[in-house]
Amino acid sequence: MHQDKTLISVVLAVYNLELYVERAIQSFIQCRADEFAELIIVNDGSTDRTSEICEKYLSRQDVRIITKDHSGLAAARNTGIEKSMGDYVVFLDGDDSLDEGLLQKLKLAIKEGGDVDLFYYNWQEINNRTCILVQEYDAMKTVAVWNKCYKKAFLDKNQLRFSESCLFEDIGYSPRAFVLSNKVRHISGKPLYYYHVRPDSASHRFVTAKDRLSAIRALKKLERELLPILQSDQYADMITIYIMDCWWFHIREFLKEEDDHGYVLGEFIQFLCESIFLKSA
Repeated sequence: MHQDKTLISVVLAVYNLELYVERAIQSFIQCRADEFAELIIVNDGSTDRTSEICEKYLSRQDVRIITKDHSGLAAARNTGIEKSMGDYVVFLDGDDSLDEGLLQKLKLAIKEGGDVDLFYYNWQEINNRTCILVQEYDAMKTVAVWNKCYKKAFLDKNQLRFSESCLFEDIGYSPRAFVLSNKVRHISGKPLYYYHVRPDSASHRFVTAKDRLSAIRALKKLERELLPILQSDQYADMITIYIMDCWWFHIREFLKEEDDHGYVLGEFIQFLCESIFLKSA
């Protein structure tokens, strides 16, 4: 790092990603932002060659590695937030990559945008066969955390951290951020984040009925928190669609499973009946 003040911290949480992590790290380096950005690699107790690959970059002044016992993606991301030195925080998944122009564009947008709490930008899905370009409206609906840049002081003020008790750790994170933000800005133009689809990713792993139940409870908590704010909020429709889509996804996946977990189905249906957002939808 060539300056005293870091503008952007990129948090890269990794666990057993030896086949992909170097691509993610190299995408940060190719941004050529070492004068104002840092990469924080949170190694969440990897047992494969991930540690060895990450340690190759320890000589770089803009790369830091934090090694911890395995405790999940949520805890790793939270550690990255706590240890970040930047004014803004960007999340990079270990199997994805950044566009080489992202950090420079963010630097310019931060300089021109004034007191912006949240930036979001277009992203592209890559599945080895096709590339799916997602434009501004879809980028805003994307509730993942990886196509956004958050002001660190804003995260701290609103205690925005990832739930470490739920498998779906980012449920509600971006909706809360949108609603609580005083100023949001979209960075238009080409995709700046590349989401690489792979069959062995966390989103494709087996999920127990108990984990799905924890996701529904997280949605219920999100609704309770945001309902008083969303009566007149500009993001009310987006949040309503998000909650409805999440509920439908989990109930659909649950019904595909062969195990009989009636208590889970009952709580799903109870949430459907009680949800103000789902009733209005």
